[in-house]
Amino acid sequence: MGFDPGVASGTMDSCNFRTTGRIARSRRWEARTLGEASETGKGKKQKAGRKPASKAPKWVLVSGCLSLIFPACVTLFNLLGPEQWWWSAFNLYLPQFVWAIPALAVLPIVLWRGRRLAWMPIAAIVWVVWPLMGLCIPSPFAYRPGPGDARVRVMTFNIKNARRDQKAVMAEIKREQPDVLIIQEMRGDLPVQILKQLPGYDWRESRQFAVFSRLPISRLEEHGGRYARCEIASRSGPIVIYNVHLASPRYALASIRHVRSFGSGPMENNAEARWKEAVSIGRDLEKEIEPAIVAGDLNAPLQSLTCREFTSLGFTDAFAAGGLGYGYTYGHNSPAGHSFMRIDHILISRRWIPTRCYAGDHGGSDHRPVIAELILRSR
Repeated sequence: MGFDPGVASGTMDSCNFRTTGRIARSRRWEARTLGEASETGKGKKQKAGRKPASKAPKWVLVSGCLSLIFPACVTLFNLLGPEQWWWSAFNLYLPQFVWAIPALAVLPIVLWRGRRLAWMPIAAIVWVVWPLMGLCIPSPFAYRPGPGDARVRVMTFNIKNARRDQKAVMAEIKREQPDVLIIQEMRGDLPVQILKQLPGYDWRESRQFAVFSRLPISRLEEHGGRYARCEIASRSGPIVIYNVHLASPRYALASIRHVRSFGSGPMENNAEARWKEAVSIGRDLEKEIEPAIVAGDLNAPLQSLTCREFTSLGFTDAFAAGGLGYGYTYGHNSPAGHSFMRIDHILISRRWIPTRCYAGDHGGSDHRPVIAELILRSR
């Protein structure tokens, strides 16, 4: 076979084309590989040049921990029984918001120097505002009264003899129109004025204690000057009322100013006396068969051993179960200028269901009244 120049030329052109294509693909692959390596190198350099997250100084960590320690210690002593030590008993009558002040002071510093630790002062503030200050939120599940259930609107009010503003006291009673009105520190001429606000009510009085009711009342029996007992006849049966006024901490609190001279004795003795009064009332309550209400000025917050004496018998604080907010009843006439503790209570036995509870106006007395709307379940 002879040599054909045309065929040879076509074959060479085809080989050159294939070779050129391989070279181009090879160059593209190298460029891509070099580009990726270059980008990787840049990334490593950027990561290497990035500064690591700075740690918060130790003193910021210590400050955050301290903001939590304060409410934790107060909670611990409250759980153990605050009346066991004079300083924790004294704390019961302080505005509990003071324990949030360290956290409020620390929070801006932590946000500036160590944001990751901001949860500490924030948790401390929530801790104080909710459990320590006694924030209450009622259950969203409302009780549906049955056909045999009875509704009763109860109001307890320490009127302090209506010395501050008698007109405001009477206006408060008229506005609330309770079915049962339980009063402490009654003055001799006030029943007539109250009956003008509640015409047609039955009433009983024994020294500082008085009870007014739409329904008939049995005689009011006073026991030891600290509580009075009566019975009210309702369509669901008798209702037992304990009108309570326990020992005041006023003079014991004043003695704290001179604790170096008098020691802690007055505060400890006062707390013990109030607790013993509660124990004595508790013994009488254990004998009761009918549904009972313990209402009045207990001169003690709910976390105290005094109030726990009643809750240990199965009584429920109406505001804790059916109130919204703090329900403070005392302190508005103090230098603080607003109520900051809840020492007036309506405590109810097991057959009662609170549907609403709140504190009234502060115009007429050193104490705000407490009003509870209750349902007495049928047997």
